[in-house]
Amino acid sequence: MTAPLVNKLSSFSAEARNRRRAGRRRAYILRSVARALLPHERVSWCGRRVVMADVAIRVKEGHARWSGLQTCASVWQCPACSQLIAAERAEELRTMGERHTKAGGTLYMAAFTFSHKKWHTLLPREGERAHPDFVGPMPAMNGLRDDVTLMWSKMIAGRRWQAMKAAAGVVGIVRALEVTHGKNGWHPHIHALFALDHADDARAAAFGVELFERWDATVQRHGYAACNPAVWRWEKAANYDAAADYVVKGAFDLELTRGHMKLAKGGGRSPWQLLEDAGAGDRRAARLFQEFARAFKGARQVTWSYGLKARYGIDEREDGEITAAEAGEVIGRIPARIYSRIAFKGNCAAVLEAAEDQGWPGVVHLLKGWGLYWVGPPDHFLAGMKGNPRGGRHGQYWAA
Repeated sequence: MTAPLVNKLSSFSAEARNRRRAGRRRAYILRSVARALLPHERVSWCGRRVVMADVAIRVKEGHARWSGLQTCASVWQCPACSQLIAAERAEELRTMGERHTKAGGTLYMAAFTFSHKKWHTLLPREGERAHPDFVGPMPAMNGLRDDVTLMWSKMIAGRRWQAMKAAAGVVGIVRALEVTHGKNGWHPHIHALFALDHADDARAAAFGVELFERWDATVQRHGYAACNPAVWRWEKAANYDAAADYVVKGAFDLELTRGHMKLAKGGGRSPWQLLEDAGAGDRRAARLFQEFARAFKGARQVTWSYGLKARYGIDEREDGEITAAEAGEVIGRIPARIYSRIAFKGNCAAVLEAAEDQGWPGVVHLLKGWGLYWVGPPDHFLAGMKGNPRGGRHGQYWAA
């Protein structure tokens, strides 16, 4: 007998909620490891410093988050901020993909990789940085992180490229920078999404061949070995959800089991996996994550070609705006000193789960069970203060 549809939907919603919560708990744990490894970076105080005298809990569409905290907005060093940022970037891509396909366009995905030696490092060794305008074959000396972005920039520059784009009907490109570490060392690479203004598969396939040849020529001019056409990936996205998943790996708002956490082919490890292994006592993984953090600091993970967001009515939002956004209804406020004790014990995720399940009463019950009480301002102080953040049903303090 077929189960009622409502039960299936409830089961799916519960599964999605549990995945989201597991991802959030994992992100908070990994952030604490990153703090220890990067004591002089912004992640060391992310989620710890309180902006005002108290911290609010906001709930939107059943999802709770903290408000009133300073965040580092580092997509590379902080799993918690990366989770929020990638979720927003994935939503932007879905919006673009939906509007583009409805307009009759198609989306194609490509992975830009290159061969290198195990001894190549992410950062340039002292005194070995090549001039960016160097012409002709040259040894790989910029560092892999610099080289992959430099080669991409060279590939999409010049009159020949503009002619290729026009002939193929490319209206825009979104590219994402990624990296893994395996038996052959670091492997930085680029995932790109090409928006074409037509649905002609033969025309798109011809452009894919030209694209590989141009990338291969660029790679060889920078002193690396020829690219293997057998590993070249150029394929049509099944839908805009698949396209978003490809560029911003798999909805970080649900879980941290893909994207940075994805197990690389050949047994490699992503940065978050290195961080997880470092937390388990792997000293080499700790050193590798520190190297990665230094190399990718300040780099843009997702880049849109000029005018593509405006074409589809998508607002420009910096990473810091996303992590600092205060969306949702405030259900309660907690004094800074109490929040510090919650964070010190690693219970931030548990409080948010209580808020999602039972609202503010659930948070109060949980904190009382931990012996966390505080005395609020007197009732007469709250009375008549319209808009007071500590008044009304939001954030009432209670006495021990």
